[in-house]
Amino acid sequence: MKKLLIMAGTVAAMAACTKGEVVYEDTSAEIGLSPVSYTTTKTVYGPYEGTSYSQAEQFKVFSQHTASPAGTAFSQASELAPYLVDVTFGCKGTQVEGKDVWGGTPSPYYWPKTGSLYFTGYSPAAANVESASYDWNQGGPRLTLTGFEQGAYSWTGIENNPDYNMVDLLYFDVHYTTTSVDGGIQSVTFRHALSWLDFNFKCATDGLAELFTIKKVTLKKVGNKETFWSGYGNGSDGWPVPQWSANDEGKDIVLYDAGMPLTTNLFSVHDVLIIPQNIDGVLEIVYDQKAYKDAPSIEQVENLTLTGGDGSSDDSKKGQWIINKHYVYNITFTADEILLSPSILEWDPAIVSDIEVK
Repeated sequence: MKKLLIMAGTVAAMAACTKGEVVYEDTSAEIGLSPVSYTTTKTVYGPYEGTSYSQAEQFKVFSQHTASPAGTAFSQASELAPYLVDVTFGCKGTQVEGKDVWGGTPSPYYWPKTGSLYFTGYSPAAANVESASYDWNQGGPRLTLTGFEQGAYSWTGIENNPDYNMVDLLYFDVHYTTTSVDGGIQSVTFRHALSWLDFNFKCATDGLAELFTIKKVTLKKVGNKETFWSGYGNGSDGWPVPQWSANDEGKDIVLYDAGMPLTTNLFSVHDVLIIPQNIDGVLEIVYDQKAYKDAPSIEQVENLTLTGGDGSSDDSKKGQWIINKHYVYNITFTADEILLSPSILEWDPAIVSDIEVK
């Protein structure tokens, strides 16, 4: 009889941030932003590692003008007024002070002659949202992305694949900007808003190679369209806690649908980006199993309950996929050898027939 062993590992948050409430001013130049967090080896689709933002990407920006001088805490700013509302910034193709610069596209935006600015934004600009807004309430500002819907998944890869449309939703909040301006270029640090899942499959020993063939892998009941708030109340450190709604009933995501014989080498179904949520469904694995290499196969179905959490011992969180966490599930197929212990029943008592030959 087959056995499956499953192990889940959680990787810590991928992008650090600072918590300075600051404003910026420059009275003679185009507004330029220098973002952090993305990898230059990816473009629009897929999860982003490292801290470099792709030149191919664009993002959306909100900005609020204040009469207060640069360096004023947002909670203390005076005479606030909208300045930029959900506008697009793209890579300018130039560097300032060694930094790649993003600015208004298709038209530039310019710094005000007086006062200073606060910024917030989200990426990518092409994210599928019903609406985007920013509440500049000085007691609790927050970004709202209503009805964000994640794109389709395909295991065959990200690059140039029209069937893979998952984006790594990022944001930066007025509470989470950096604290310096170089040559009029404002640095901003994006934070991850989603959860990232990877699944690795293999068999336990060489003797089991090609006895199991993965046919279909489905992630069941995953919420795929929700609303995101960058801050919803305050956490234990006094700063806003990002939060997702939980209204979507969920749908099944087919992660793999072909035929992959398992060996001791990992077979990966990776780069699954999902909205953080309670884990309501299971991972359904449909596979064929053989008794030996050239034997006929039978189809089997296994439903695995996944765990999430934040990497701590807090069991209450293990039923959730948490924002900004990378989960890696290593699934190993093992098998019990068929062993028989033979014995022989004793003969029934002899039946004696007396035959007389005359």
